Amino acid sequence: MNTTPTSTTNLRVFRDALALSDGTVSYLIDCTNYEIVRVVQREFSLWCLRNPVYENWIQAWKAFTNAK
Repeated sequence: MNTTPTSTTNLRVFRDALALSDGTVSYLIDCTNYEIVRVVQREFSLWCLRNPVYENWIQAWKAFTNAK
């Protein structure tokens, strides 16, 4: 298993994205339909795993929203 600081950061960003509350994601996407909120959160979390170049979930979110 690779335990370099970069891989640790990548996993942390994924975990942070996965741990975002429904309310936080709802606010970020301006939507109160929690079925949609959960889909967006899952897609964002997986996107963080596929794009492991960000220091934190906020930077990743900005890139994610620009990529969509």
